[in-house]
Order: sequence, then structure tokens, then C-alpha cells
Amino acid sequence: MKMRSVLEDSFFKNIKNFGAVGDGVTDDTDVIQNALNLAKIEGSVNILFPPGRYKVTRKLIIYKNTYLKLSSSSVILRSHTASIMQNGVDGSMYKGYNGEGNIFIEGGVFDGNLINYNFECSGFSLSHAENIRLKGVTIKDIYAGHALDLSGTKNILIEDCSFIGYRDRPDQSRNYSEAIQIDIQTAGGFPAFGEHDNTVTKDVVVRNCYFGASGTQNTMSWGCAIGHHASVRDIFPNHIKILYNTFDGCTYRALRILKFKDVLIEGNLFKSCFGAINVAASSNDSQASESILINNNIIDGTIGNISPVSINGVERALTKNVQIKNNTFKNLNNAIGGAIYVNFCESMNISENFFFDTSRALWVRNSENITFKANNIDITSLEMVYAQSSKNFNCISNTVKETKRIGINLERIDRGVIRNNLIEKCGTETLNTRSGIFIGTESSNLKVMENIILKSSNSYGVQVTVTCSNIQLTNNDVDGITGKVLLPSEVGFDGIYITSPNGSMYKMTVNNSGQVSVTQV
Repeated sequence: MKMRSVLEDSFFKNIKNFGAVGDGVTDDTDVIQNALNLAKIEGSVNILFPPGRYKVTRKLIIYKNTYLKLSSSSVILRSHTASIMQNGVDGSMYKGYNGEGNIFIEGGVFDGNLINYNFECSGFSLSHAENIRLKGVTIKDIYAGHALDLSGTKNILIEDCSFIGYRDRPDQSRNYSEAIQIDIQTAGGFPAFGEHDNTVTKDVVVRNCYFGASGTQNTMSWGCAIGHHASVRDIFPNHIKILYNTFDGCTYRALRILKFKDVLIEGNLFKSCFGAINVAASSNDSQASESILINNNIIDGTIGNISPVSINGVERALTKNVQIKNNTFKNLNNAIGGAIYVNFCESMNISENFFFDTSRALWVRNSENITFKANNIDITSLEMVYAQSSKNFNCISNTVKETKRIGINLERIDRGVIRNNLIEKCGTETLNTRSGIFIGTESSNLKVMENIILKSSNSYGVQVTVTCSNIQLTNNDVDGITGKVLLPSEVGFDGIYITSPNGSMYKMTVNNSGQVSVTQV
């Protein structure tokens, strides 16, 4: 203890030595602001806040090269109608990342105090800066704004922090407001200060944080924990890492990844959120997100009926290069879109995930080059996979214990491989009406091979409709109550292609008498 005291005395300026009282009644605003102003005078300042409740009656301004250290029982108590703190005076002009940076805030509680000051606010408003770190900070009870607004910033580390308590407007018009907004410096997004020069926020790490409720009357969990809700043409927030956080009861989407690039979402727990992850494109400028890795997360339960993981582009801008790997999805049976919903996407790999008690594992629409591989599915109330109106869809080496309806349902799919899937039970909702693999509605150019489908309640192992074309079945071990395979000869064949030494290609099939037929194609 003695060594710690010596360190604090030599390294930090104790705010109480400046005259702060910290009793929650005395106005400590001037004392705290005078201490913060020392960064401008001396070039840097390190300020210690001992335990106490420090009442502030106006917005605090923090400057570059400032280190604030607060104990877990040190509270900055907002007692006014504005936000708690920002790194620039209103109207001041900065460009790029050349504003008030090199800021480190450690510990403490920044309290919006909505019980006594029921006015819209944010916690921290930070712009035109780099090298900002928050560690062990709690920001609570924010009304309609953001706990942390990052507008045109870079090299940001937010770790071991808590973002608890949010109040929406009475008309619920800010239900999407983010606890941490990863923003672009524009007049509409950040009007307080700085040039509106479209400086982008990048190189952000949010690690080991908690997002949830505070328990304060008339507050709830954050609608959105991390993300953004606006865009600028050709500008992408980028290099964002969201690691090992807990998102508890978010009422909109825990993560709203709107037109971002190079995002890692890893090791997080999403607990009973309305939606867990929404990767989205901008319909305003027809640009989409790119290069997203969603790895080793747990999505447990939902308070809504939407897909917990939703990957979206727009017709003129497909979301590209997304990987969803090693995640666990459970208790999502009321998510009618399925655990994962994909629309207008390109080059996507969904592999080695676990699904327990979901409506369906995957629903794909209007996409291309999508691979669903080596996933393990327990029981689904709809299909394992439902794919529509897409190109080059591949479903490979997946195992499903039971589907209430079709196992793999394909409609208007052009090109793809359905291979080595094991469907133990399917069609259990209604006896003898649905099949293990169903290919219909003008699907074409598909190879269905080496799948295993056990007879349970399903009508056929594989069923293909007459609207399809060029469907090849090969070496499938499938069965159903009505029959093993229903494949009209005019739309495809069950057999193999072989090539002679001179390069000629032949099709090998077998008739009802067991005679093999080989014809040149």
C-alpha cells in the first residue's frame, strides 16, 4: 500500500488536492475542468480520482496527453442537460486525426443520472483523434445518445468496460442507438466540433466488455451495442476487432456492421438479444461490407423472431468475403428466418458451426459462391438448409440429427454441389410429405453425390421436380417411405460421367433391370 501511495503521489495529481469534494452534492465541475486544462498548459496531465461522487454541472472537455485514473467507486455524476465529456470545445476546428488524442481513462463510473436529469445525452464524444484507451470504465444510463461516440478516430482500445442502462425516446425513435458508435466525421453525425472532412474511424478493438441493463428505473439494455447507422460513399470504417464481450438482452441488434471492412468478431457471448450480428450494406450509396470473420462465438437465445446472424447486401452491391466458423447457435427455435440468414452476398464460407434447437441452420437468397460445410445440426423445426435464387451453392459434409421438414431445400439454384451430407431424420412434422433433399423451381446444373439419408418420415431420399435441368445424382445412400429417389429422366440422371483415354466423355447409368448403359455425350 505504501509503494502504491508513493507512485500515485508522484505520478498522479489527486483531484481532491485541487479542491474537489466528491460528496455528490457539491459542484466539482470547475475543479475538475481546471485540472483537465493542465494538459494544455503543461503538455500532459495525470489525474487521480479517489472514491467519491463528483457532481458535474456542465460538459467536461478533455485534452491530449491526459490520463484519468478512477477507482471502481469513483463516480462522475452528470447533473446537467448535455453529455458527460468530449475531446474538444464546441465549435473548435480539427482535421484528420490531429485533435485531442493520447487519452487514457482507467476505471470509474460515468453516470448519466437519468433519475434526476432526464435529458438526452451521450457519455463520451470523441473526434479527430488517435490513441485513445478506456480500461475498466463503466458508462451507465444514457438517454437516446451513445455511451461512446467515435467519429473520425483511430487506434482505439476499449477493454474491460461496462455499458449498462439505456433510455429510448418515448416514441422509440432511437431504438437503434449504439453504445459504441464507430462513425465518420460528418456534419450530420458529429456536429459539435471539428471539420466535417469524412475522417473515418479505424483500428478499433473492443475487448472483454459487458453490454446490458443497469437496473435503473425506465432504462433497459442497449438496443445496439456496437456499430453504425449511416454511410459515406467510398469510405469504410475498417480494421475493427470485437473480442470476448458479453451482449446481454440487446433490443435491436447487438452488432450492426454497416458497410465496414476487415472486421473480426470472435469469442463473444450473445445472450437473449433481439438480434446478435447484422452485417449490412448501405442502400443509400449501394456499397456493402467486405471481409468479415465471425469466429467462435456463442449465440444463446433470442427475444425476437429474426435471424440472430443476418448477412445482407443489396442487389447492386453484394456483401463479400464473409466467414462464419466454429460458432455455437442454441435456443433459437422462434427465429423464423433461421440461425443464419444470407441475402445478396458473394464468396461466403459457413463451416464447423454447431446448431442446437433452431428453426433452420441456414437460409440463403440472391447470393453466389456460398459454401455450407462441416456443420453439426441437432434438431430444426424447419429445414437444415433453405437456399433460393442463388448461384454456385455448395452444401458439403454436414450432419443433421432431425429436421421437421425438408433436410436440404433448393429452389432456383444454378450450379452447385450437394455432397457427403448425413440426414438422420427428416420430414418428421408430417408423415410421408417431404423429402430429405428437395430440388425444385427451375434449379439446374447440380451434382448430388455421396449423401446418406435414412428412411424416417420422409417421402423420398432425393426428390427432383420436372422444372429442373441437368441434375446429376451419384453414389447416394438414401431412402424414403415412397421411394429412394424421384428424378424425372428429362431433367437429370443418376449415374456418373467417365472419360475415355482419347478424351471422349461418356455417361454411365443403370436401368430397372440392372443393365449398365454407357452413352457418349
